Amino acid sequence: MNHEDSPVPPLPPLAVVLNPQAGRGLAAREWPRLQRELQARGLQHTVIQEASGEAALARVQALPPKWR
Repeated sequence: MNHEDSPVPPLPPLAVVLNPQAGRGLAAREWPRLQRELQARGLQHTVIQEASGEAALARVQALPPKWR
């Protein structure tokens, strides 16, 4: 049996940290496209939008364990 025959386990829920100011706003402009791709692939996700790294970290740490 080679690796191509092995079933791929489902991914856990994803926490996407988005800094809307990153790349002079490019991250915020690209987010809708990325979100559509995640949804099209059936990937469960939540988005954390923060401009501050410390604020984003605090919000990630406050997520339920399945999201971390």
